[in-house]
Amino acid sequence: MQIINMGSRLRKGIILLLFGWICGWPNNVLASEPPLRIVTSLDGPFVFVDDSGKLSGYAVELIEQVQQQLGETVSIEVYPWARTKHILDTEPNVLAFSVVKTDNRGEEYHWLTPISRNVYALFSHKDNQFEINTLADLARLQQIGVLRGDFREQVLVDAGLTNLHAFNSWDQALESLLLKRLDGVFFSAAGVDLLCREDLIPKGYATCLQDITPLYIYRVIPSFVVMSKQSDKALVARWQAAFERYKGERAYVLMAKRWQDTYHRKGMRLSFANGAFDLWQAQ
Repeated sequence: MQIINMGSRLRKGIILLLFGWICGWPNNVLASEPPLRIVTSLDGPFVFVDDSGKLSGYAVELIEQVQQQLGETVSIEVYPWARTKHILDTEPNVLAFSVVKTDNRGEEYHWLTPISRNVYALFSHKDNQFEINTLADLARLQQIGVLRGDFREQVLVDAGLTNLHAFNSWDQALESLLLKRLDGVFFSAAGVDLLCREDLIPKGYATCLQDITPLYIYRVIPSFVVMSKQSDKALVARWQAAFERYKGERAYVLMAKRWQDTYHRKGMRLSFANGAFDLWQAQ
């Protein structure tokens, strides 16, 4: 009797499974989807660690607020950019921020919502006297600091430059520039401003902002919250709709205004428009 019972249950299970497949059960019932991962890299002024050791910044709070609306409780993982990009490029259901949208990245990710528009340039020590008018002119420099795996490193590699020194963090690169171990760093105006004020001046580089100056303006490029290309389409649509919904609420306007005031108090020159911050050369 028991054998008959088991056979009967097995037949019923197979019939139920086939019925579910025919009726189009969600993928996560028949084959579980990988869980959502949220990854980022420290990228001032929108992703940084505050004095209490907590991950903070406008982009961090944006993700946290949208998570609350979606009922998600996914922890934000912080890695060096090269590792963040590797996870984003190789795994499904990965949300990452802030990712710069370059011309050749348009089809690589799902671009969910903008965070900022920033000025990218070659910065040098004020004592250096170089005349730089094009990317090709950078070949005349001895050594240029870049962030390992960063899009700006790839821009210079694509331009045929071989005089690059890759760092794991921007504060290491700027410190080397202040010590005149580099001819320049290929970075952003807002990043220089924030790192000088919060990382380098406390170390004793009190004239950091006066000593580092842009030599060559590359372009203005936006950064986004993205999701990996192979992510579940329903998950992508759910997050994209949540960003659009939240950015249409008064709570979002107040949150962005609060961060704008915070950055202004730090001496940063920026403005907010169309759901993103514009970051220009700080004075």
